[in-house]
Amino acid sequence: MSKFFASIFGLFLSPLGLVVLAALDSSMVFFLPAAVEAAVVILTARYRELVWLFPILAAGGSMAGSSTALQMKRTRAGRRDSFIRSIRGLEYGASTWLGQADCEKSVGAWAPVSV
Repeated sequence: MSKFFASIFGLFLSPLGLVVLAALDSSMVFFLPAAVEAAVVILTARYRELVWLFPILAAGGSMAGSSTALQMKRTRAGRRDSFIRSIRGLEYGASTWLGQADCEKSVGAWAPVSV
């Protein structure tokens, strides 16, 4: 079991692992408070000559994870909006086909239909 955790820590405590950890931390998939900051501190202690690189990698990974989460939200919202538009289109089609009075009787007072 300790070899498993050692391999996981070894993955995330590398420059590429820092980018992956920051992307996962900023998305809605994985959340571990202060993990990115701890990884930046540990990597800075290991590689002192690359001290300027690790905050940039963490910020880039965080932006990549946030943009991925935003795209997922937009895709989901787009599907929801198209579904709502199709339902409204059915109501509009029913009101023009049946006539305004018949549609108001069948739909009821809770869903007013405008033509």
